[in-house]
Amino acid sequence: MSPANILHYFSSLDELQMTAIAGAMEEFGERRQRILDRPESATERILAMIQAGVPDRISDELRHVYESVAILAEHPEYLPAHRALTERQVMLYRTLIEIGAGTGEFRLASPPGMIARNLVALEDAYDLYPLVGDRTPREECRAAVRSYAELALGISFGAPGDERGRSA
Repeated sequence: MSPANILHYFSSLDELQMTAIAGAMEEFGERRQRILDRPESATERILAMIQAGVPDRISDELRHVYESVAILAEHPEYLPAHRALTERQVMLYRTLIEIGAGTGEFRLASPPGMIARNLVALEDAYDLYPLVGDRTPREECRAAVRSYAELALGISFGAPGDERGRSA
């Protein structure tokens, strides 16, 4: 497609970039929703959410989402898309945390919303680290998020690599 054709649909390269990023953000959110919808224990789904939130490889799409933060000062109209992604992730975690607390699987150390927001913040930080040159192994990053989840949810995931988890 020629640049003229692209500019017919998008007023600028930044708009094209944000449209592509919005699509990637939607796909990311849908993947997380599918984890929430699984017929597994809340503990198993928390493990799967952490695995998805701190992937072995930072995809090009996720890299673009983080890199697009730099244009937000110049394009505040794109802030709602970024906020929506964060809030959707928090909502998914919060829902799962409330399910686990409601069934007695989790014993919460803090309110569900606070735990959910902290899990998303940890994932975001560990996803940003490789983009700034940090070479901490991804499994070590996931282990750190799991460690917080164990403390906050009152559970034990078991030995490293044990994806089933169990109540503490």
